[in-house]
Amino acid sequence: MKKFFLVLISLLFVVGSAYATPMYLGATYADFGLEGNPPLPTETGYYIWSNDDARTSWSVRWTGNNNGTDYDWVDWFGSIEIGGGLNLETTTEVLFDSGHIDNMVTSYIPYFGDLITFEGYAGNHWDGFDFTISGDAGVNVIGFNLGNSLWDLTPGTSEDNLGMGIFIGQDGASPNVLISNLLDDQGEIIGVTQNFEIPAPVPEPATMLLLGVGLVGMAATSRKKIFKE
Repeated sequence: MKKFFLVLISLLFVVGSAYATPMYLGATYADFGLEGNPPLPTETGYYIWSNDDARTSWSVRWTGNNNGTDYDWVDWFGSIEIGGGLNLETTTEVLFDSGHIDNMVTSYIPYFGDLITFEGYAGNHWDGFDFTISGDAGVNVIGFNLGNSLWDLTPGTSEDNLGMGIFIGQDGASPNVLISNLLDDQGEIIGVTQNFEIPAPVPEPATMLLLGVGLVGMAATSRKKIFKE
């Protein structure tokens, strides 16, 4: 079992990498539901989905199951970054395997935003958590930084690398990822994470209507000025 890392460690992912964190632009919705899980048997890894089309309600799960019969007990660790105008509203542990997530911390870091940092230990069933967010529609992202004790990964690999053991939405799509070292506060490597971002939330119809009205008003004002000149 890994020693649980401090929240601030999550800000120190990349060592000497100039690559940008890749963006996942595919579908995220699934009908597994809050406090629910994808059906077993499945593959070892992380399963992430949004519970609404607006992407304000999210579920994160992990399992060591790989074929319904064989499985591994695995250390799971990482963080979820929620910043840039987004706010973390709720976080709820969902526990079906080891009976507890060894550690989960939610915090606010000035000039950065809200952060969920977690470490768990799960085998053939599931552990994980649900969270909800609020914020400005359509202009922000959620950062996912996910690791476990099984993955054989090479830090510094760019977004050309397809995510290993990460499954998003109903169909379990794999994102492109940036693979990075995870450091403790002494600069020691304590793990490797796969990092990617997902846009959230999407604009609501009412928000888009207001935006459209505002743009039309701006255009009309501009035309009046042109005609006056």
